[in-house]
Amino acid sequence: MTEESAPQAYLLSLPPELLTPIFQQANISLSNLIICRALLPYTLHALLVEVDLYSQAQIRSFHRTVLDDDKARLVRVLTMSTVKDRDTVRDEESSEEDSEESGSSGSEWESTDEEDEASKPLREAKVVQEEQQQYTRYEVAEALPSVHSSSSTELVVFSDEEDSLPFDEVLTDMVRRLVNLELCSAIGKDVACLFKDDFHLPGILPNLVQVYIQLQPSDEFTEEDHPLFIAASRFPTLEHLDVTGTCEGLPLDLSAFSTINPSKRPIPSHSWGLKSLTLNRVWMFGPEMRYLFSSFNQLQCLAIDGYQADPSFSQSLSLLPNTLQNLTITLLGDPDAGASLPTLDYLPLWFPNLEHLHLTGFIFTHLLFHHLHLAPKLRCLLFGHDAPINTSTLLRLVDPRSPLRIPTLHFLNVHLCWRMTGDANGRPLDGGVKKPIWTDEVSKKGARKLARMCREVGVDLDGGVACALKVCMCEKRGVKCQRRF
Repeated sequence: MTEESAPQAYLLSLPPELLTPIFQQANISLSNLIICRALLPYTLHALLVEVDLYSQAQIRSFHRTVLDDDKARLVRVLTMSTVKDRDTVRDEESSEEDSEESGSSGSEWESTDEEDEASKPLREAKVVQEEQQQYTRYEVAEALPSVHSSSSTELVVFSDEEDSLPFDEVLTDMVRRLVNLELCSAIGKDVACLFKDDFHLPGILPNLVQVYIQLQPSDEFTEEDHPLFIAASRFPTLEHLDVTGTCEGLPLDLSAFSTINPSKRPIPSHSWGLKSLTLNRVWMFGPEMRYLFSSFNQLQCLAIDGYQADPSFSQSLSLLPNTLQNLTITLLGDPDAGASLPTLDYLPLWFPNLEHLHLTGFIFTHLLFHHLHLAPKLRCLLFGHDAPINTSTLLRLVDPRSPLRIPTLHFLNVHLCWRMTGDANGRPLDGGVKKPIWTDEVSKKGARKLARMCREVGVDLDGGVACALKVCMCEKRGVKCQRRF
């Protein structure tokens, strides 16, 4: 056995459950990608199981890769974005403006011919280095033969026609080919093609489970972009949908749901099998949300994060199925500034399977505390910023002698505000420790009583209150304590 064949023979002796992670961690490049045909499937799997595409050029290149069905079948996780393309355009426009302002006199330092010749080897070396670094894992995979090809040197040959196709067509065709895709992340409206009205076809993406969409401040939407949920509901295997928007308006126009005849709704009531929905950074949740919430039949997790909601939002939540287990609602609008906020006092009565409840904002009153103990499975309770709470009421939730005690509670997280301590130059004082802001509602004395009672009854106290009392679990969990800068 030669020295060169020894590693190959050793790898071939390993079981598949070891080879897969070995190749996943390996630094595969154009110089070492082909070891032998027997190991080719592991190489391809390592290169293509998770793919990140961050420009139109990369998406077009990867489209050529997945014209090979064997390679397309390997992709399980896909992340797409064209944000860099937008940034490049903005930079070029800015550069042109700067150039026009500065005139055409050229650079302040102009190199001589001797300097150009002397620096040429360095420039060439830098170009070579950049070219080697610019190959992504999927582009390395392009140089590999198909798993089922008869020749180890057989490569797929592409015509120039693919590069002339409109980007939307390339993107749509590329994603449709990924028959085993399980998770898709799209950053920016340009690549959120899954939710175009005409994207879905029977049998497309039969294994898709999770979708994440992150919208950008520059995203603008037309009527064609609005049916996001309608399009998402067409994927029967989809379980998790996460939409984060930092733009002026999200494609959440649900007016199509409000037709008088329920039989004509794009998503009939109790027909959508989605299990988890997250909506982040939404300016306003309107009355049309009732049509979305009533469409679910087995939703387990709902996370809402926004500024304000219509007063009818509470009643809309009651239309969710009783399968709901985790509910997080964050509405940070200020009612004194005119923000519209719902009152969510009756949540525990609607969801008998509720285990985790996280509430942030002025979205409930003291009545909520009289209903929490009626949720038979409630294990985790979190109160965030601006939640109308006080330590005396929280004590009643854990005190064994209180009629409001939640017998199933294991975890209580209570938010607390902090103030920074620093000198005139902004340097932190007191060893970089922040100071808690105790109030009449959440006082230090009351917090100590709460911590002591939680310890006695076996409830884990966490959050800002626990950090302020130095009884938090931050160190045990390996996270930064809120007391620290």
